[in-house]
Amino acid sequence: MSYLVNLALEGRPAVVIGGGEVAARKVQDLIAAKAKVTVIAPQLCDRIVALADEKRIVAHGRPYRAADLAGAFVAIAATDDEDLNACI
Repeated sequence: MSYLVNLALEGRPAVVIGGGEVAARKVQDLIAAKAKVTVIAPQLCDRIVALADEKRIVAHGRPYRAADLAGAFVAIAATDDEDLNACI
C-alpha cells in the first residue's frame, strides 16, 4: 500500500541513508526539489561522490547513527538492509 504526498523541500534538510544507485536516484530527485541533501553510508557510489565533489550535496562515508536525523525535514532509507531501513 502506498500513500502519496507532496512536500515543499526547497531549502529544507533532507537525509538519505544509503550510498548505492537507488540512493543516488533519490538524491537526484531531492536536488531537483532544491532540498539541502546529506548522504550517509559506509560505501558511496560514484554518482554520489561526484555530487559531493561538485558541492551539490554533503556526503559522509560512514555508518548511520540515530543522531544523523536530527534537524532533518525528511529522511529516506535507501539501504539493502531491511532492519536498518525499518530503524531509520
